[in-house]
Amino acid sequence: MGAKTLPERLVPVKSSGTVNGLVQEHGNEVIMNGKRLCVLAAVLCLASLGLGPATAESRPNIILCMTDDQGWGDTSDVLMDAALDWIGKQAAAKKPFLALIWFPSPHGPHQATPEYAAPYAKSRKQAGYLGELAGVDHAMGTLRAALREMKIADDTMLWFCSDNGAAAPGSTGGLPGGKKWLTEGGTRVPGILEWPARIKKPFATTVPACTMDFYPTTLDVLGIKTASEAGPIDGISLLPLIDGKMAKRPKPIPLVSGMNFRLVDNEYRFQKGRLFRFDEEQKKDVDVTDEKLDDYRRLAEVNKQFLDSVKKDQAAYAFKKPAKGAETK
Repeated sequence: MGAKTLPERLVPVKSSGTVNGLVQEHGNEVIMNGKRLCVLAAVLCLASLGLGPATAESRPNIILCMTDDQGWGDTSDVLMDAALDWIGKQAAAKKPFLALIWFPSPHGPHQATPEYAAPYAKSRKQAGYLGELAGVDHAMGTLRAALREMKIADDTMLWFCSDNGAAAPGSTGGLPGGKKWLTEGGTRVPGILEWPARIKKPFATTVPACTMDFYPTTLDVLGIKTASEAGPIDGISLLPLIDGKMAKRPKPIPLVSGMNFRLVDNEYRFQKGRLFRFDEEQKKDVDVTDEKLDDYRRLAEVNKQFLDSVKKDQAAYAFKKPAKGAETK
């Protein structure tokens, strides 16, 4: 298709280190649970550039077995140990790096290690689930402490977020829907960024953001222009938001689940040909199509353009049945 991935984008700028991870054709393995990839958190650690391998071999559930010493432990801790082993080597060599870490937890059948499940023993049905959350929390604490010990925390962007809304027994905080839904309960999740060198004072924002924004934000940080991109970039740079200069998102977030589409445009939502405003007090979509015709027409056009671009991209992957009698290899 011609569109470039983040690793491809970064290679021409810096060449110190192996670039890999966002697509497997570009290097070694990403840290992941190979038997079952259910992303809870995507952590993007950025100093400037460079990805490297941190491999692990997994069991079907949350208990993971390392390839080096065959030691057992909570998946989150094992993955973080592998990540920090590699990050530590980059820090020692004073190499910039990009590390992406996916935690499989929490995910059914929810089998936390005894040490993490013990505090929740009274909640029998949720002890495994809560224990897995505790494991993720501990692993993130380990990462933050290690970055400070390596003296690279100030200049490292550390992102943390969930990949989708909660599934049982988790809670969406009253937001409608949940995992696999395009409503707020399925798509709105907490997102945290720690970057001491640039964010001097903690703050919270209601401006919608998405993991698709990581790519353009990274390019913006590195001063890489995207004029030669073959296809559209759906995300935006969040640097203006990080610097306190963005009050509203300049373009909508397109969300897709199966054949369902939804645009998130600050307080508005566009879905199934109707315009909604999400009411934070009632926690539900309120149809405002007839009241906000200008916004309706604007987002209807954005929706059409997005769907047209998706169809255009998909056409390149359409299976073409060979002609009858044609030789196939």
